[in-house]
Amino acid sequence: MYLESYQESIASMMSGTNAVDIILPNLYLGDKNSAFDLELIGKLEVSHILSVDIVPLPQVVSSNFPNLALMQVCVADMPHEDLLTHFEASVKFIKEGVNKNGVL
Repeated sequence: MYLESYQESIASMMSGTNAVDIILPNLYLGDKNSAFDLELIGKLEVSHILSVDIVPLPQVVSSNFPNLALMQVCVADMPHEDLLTHFEASVKFIKEGVNKNGVL
């Protein structure tokens, strides 16, 4: 019940912007466009972004949000990429954000 009402409030807040999926309260999953969306980052009060792409987030993201914690896993979107080697560091980054009551 709580999660459904939470999802509805976030969905209404994000109308007209890039969509993100709620994994848990304060933990979202989105695409690259969502990570570039300065308005969405501000509305959700995102404190941490973990990006998985060969291209880093544009400088405008970190310059507009200087306290934003960023982590990039530099891999191409190809079947042969080894994501498991980045798993431990990625989980650590996410846990640190959650422990600081961050929005990821």
